[in-house]
Amino acid sequence: MGGIDYHRVFEVTDDALLVCDVSNGRLRDSNPAARELLGLDADALSGVSLSELFDSVDGSSPMDAYRDRSDGTDGVTVSATVAHPDAVPVSVDLRLASLSADRVLVTVAVAGDDGAGHQLPNPGVLSQLVEHTPDVMWMFSADWEEYVFVNSAYEDVFGRSLSDLRADPTDFLNGVHPDDRADVRAAMKRLSAGQTIDIEYRTDPTSDFERYVWVHGIPIRNDDGEVYRVAGFTREITERNEHEMELLRQRNLVRNVPVGVFRVALDEGRRLLQANPALVSMLGADGTDDLVGRSVAEFYHDSDLEPRIADRLDDEGTITFETQFETLAGDVFWGRVTTVRQTDDAGRPIADGVIEDITTRKHRQRQLRVVDRILRHNIRNDVSVISGYATYLDEKPDVSAAEPIRAIRDRSRKLLRTAEKGHVVVDVLSNGGDPVTFDVVPDIEGSVERLRETHEGAVIETTLPDAAAVSALREIDLALYELVENSIVHHEGTPTIGIAVATADDGVQIRINDDGPGIPQREYEILSGTEDVDPLSHGSGMGLWLVHWIVRLSGGDIAFESSNNGSTVVVTLPAGEDEDATAGQETDSSRVP
Repeated sequence: MGGIDYHRVFEVTDDALLVCDVSNGRLRDSNPAARELLGLDADALSGVSLSELFDSVDGSSPMDAYRDRSDGTDGVTVSATVAHPDAVPVSVDLRLASLSADRVLVTVAVAGDDGAGHQLPNPGVLSQLVEHTPDVMWMFSADWEEYVFVNSAYEDVFGRSLSDLRADPTDFLNGVHPDDRADVRAAMKRLSAGQTIDIEYRTDPTSDFERYVWVHGIPIRNDDGEVYRVAGFTREITERNEHEMELLRQRNLVRNVPVGVFRVALDEGRRLLQANPALVSMLGADGTDDLVGRSVAEFYHDSDLEPRIADRLDDEGTITFETQFETLAGDVFWGRVTTVRQTDDAGRPIADGVIEDITTRKHRQRQLRVVDRILRHNIRNDVSVISGYATYLDEKPDVSAAEPIRAIRDRSRKLLRTAEKGHVVVDVLSNGGDPVTFDVVPDIEGSVERLRETHEGAVIETTLPDAAAVSALREIDLALYELVENSIVHHEGTPTIGIAVATADDGVQIRINDDGPGIPQREYEILSGTEDVDPLSHGSGMGLWLVHWIVRLSGGDIAFESSNNGSTVVVTLPAGEDEDATAGQETDSSRVP
């Protein structure tokens, strides 16, 4: 049985089956027939050892008998009694056979049963059970020519007599609405072919077919795996009123999920039929009525895309794609769509699907591509310089090596810093999370303290309030540290740097000014977002890009001002609620690149 998926066998066989571990005899799985025979649920059986569950008649454990009397392929049969205190006490025959190298398949049969390994139910208990349920319980031969069992609830639900059904097992079709009989016959064929069915239809001619029922049917297979019987139940659902049916349809549309859910008619117009509130918001509509009836082609940014999508859906049935969409106001966003072609209750072709706004993800992918370009550019430059000095030393062994070695050491340190900052940028873009509210003043004070320690000659003056609550990424301290350090390292003499924080109702402004050369025009145009980034123009270093993305992802703005007296960087962050200003207040100084 090594190649058989026993889970599939479990669902269709009457045999009570257990699977246990060869090494310790503990149960790994059980099928419904086994749980019914033993009177235990799956949780109660999981992990129980076979020796805890059964006692062999000869006093040994079943697994010991298996190991002693079997080579692991032919299997053994062990007579035992059920020993578990919560199980049904019964004498059983256990057939243990190899399922795989580390699994044993155990077939449990009640001793003295019908000889086929099937548990024989107590007729009195079964009769009481089925006769006191309002559901119609039924069983027929697989070809529907033999009546096996139907309880008395049938006559009320179908408006037909049991005597007529015994005479003709398909007489129940006369109790089905004429318009529904073709669907019922199709379901009967699927069930006979081995498929589980669920179907709803109308019954009972005595009530003018005003009863609605739900039918669940399962195939029953013999030991050869052939369907020889079909069984199931029929439950009346007439009390579902129109309001409940509407709620069911809305539930199927997943109204409360944070992604857009839609239904489209697959006719010539490709019209929207239904849309959930998330899609209404995503497309900038005032309500569902603004969208229903519109062609989906109106919302594609690429006007030529809709026919290609329609052809793919016709060919493949289920498709997923990413493209740009336009809201009713003309705003463009990226969306990821998964849609499935199917038919509605009337047999009309429709497409149901979901759309997720992935604009942020697309922007971050673009940002990561920029990081990759900058890293490759800067690393290539530094490695070229290091290689050049090494070649120079190799070709001129008699010259003084002090200056080339110093240059190699400096470039190596610069290369290491670039790599470290690149790692931080990638981490921020990939795992930056959402802005939180905290007091930014301790972050500034901590950054200034560390900068004074590492750059002893720099003069850093601060004008800070007692507190300034902002809503930003917690990595904002890295951005502020980088801005101040950038002013220090690019100053040709002794830098003087001022940091001032001002609060307002709608934001917190952090101004960092220095008396150095400032930032080149092209550089701050890119970083401030006023100039697009392309493969040939991306700025010179990772540090200021780190600043740019942390501020942007915090929902803030960054501006640069230059004059003859130096330069000023202005970072504006959204104001946070004062009562939440201690959230995430601990700062990890080791993050500073």
